[in-house]
Amino acid sequence: MNITALLADSAQTDPTGKVHALGLGWSLTVTPTPPMALLLFIELSVGEHLLERYTVTGKLFDSNGEQQLTKHSQPVGFKAEMHSDQVTAGLSRQVGGVDVPEKVITVIPIPPGIALKPARYEWVVSIDVPDVADVKVSFAVVPALASDSV
Repeated sequence: MNITALLADSAQTDPTGKVHALGLGWSLTVTPTPPMALLLFIELSVGEHLLERYTVTGKLFDSNGEQQLTKHSQPVGFKAEMHSDQVTAGLSRQVGGVDVPEKVITVIPIPPGIALKPARYEWVVSIDVPDVADVKVSFAVVPALASDSV
């Protein structure tokens, strides 16, 4: 199982399994943060499968490894119960005699307004699937300036 994580300004999936994203792949933002989306591309090898329902958990850490807290001293993060139509998704499918890898795309919307100090941060995302390592995606925060656009 291979998991890739990317940040976008916004994203959604459609019924065909495609993801539609705006501002995909950024690594620099302002504080407080604007809306963002965390995209997870889960590619399954032959014989691997993803449960019909699975949990995705994300935590935000600074460059010192400290989990970030809201102004109310709550951890910044999310826990999402996800649903996949691909209960036994690792079963290989062929198109024109070629094995096509199965993918499950998960989009996690993250609301705006996270007040972060200018620094480097990292979302650490885990999926409740045995033997799957956490996925990390980093970004930097700079002060918002009236004349700058990020």
